[in-house]
Amino acid sequence: MPWRIAAALLVAAAFWLPGLAGPGAAQTEIDIPTAQRLVAVLVREGQPRAAREVALVLLERDPGDIGALVNLSRAERTLGNYRRAAELGRRAWNLAETNDARFAAARVTAQALSSSGRRTAAQFWLRRAGEVAPSERARQVARAEFRYVASRNPWSFSLGGAITPTDNVNDAPTTNEIVIGGITFID
Repeated sequence: MPWRIAAALLVAAAFWLPGLAGPGAAQTEIDIPTAQRLVAVLVREGQPRAAREVALVLLERDPGDIGALVNLSRAERTLGNYRRAAELGRRAWNLAETNDARFAAARVTAQALSSSGRRTAAQFWLRRAGEVAPSERARQVARAEFRYVASRNPWSFSLGGAITPTDNVNDAPTTNEIVIGGITFID
């Protein structure tokens, strides 16, 4: 609980007080790991605008910060910017090097797509999330989210087929009769 209070104070100091105090006000600085945790807390606590600001600062410092991209995607989705949220999720996926990062990126991409009504595309990303899930619990989460999105998707696809053996691969005649000039030859 104390870290939540500290996070709230950091947000207040970093965003609201300098604007109120004017241009000569003192700045509050926090280190990168604290800022990364702060973004996640802000998203989770329903402060998407503040989360976006912190994430943008993190991305300015390091455009490949997967955590900042994922949390910025979450914030943009909460703000209703679904296209931007999906773009950020795809960018995080392309930069991710671990299954944990890929899983998070695939989920936020799917969530943004589903929120925008693109449920088939969301299902594709949830399949990806299931494939790279870092644990069985994560795989179950991806499956549950997939089922949820599928139940709301008006489109349904099913592919079927069969492989059967054949003895006529080159389309040869199937009988042993050959007729030449009216004369039937049987082999």
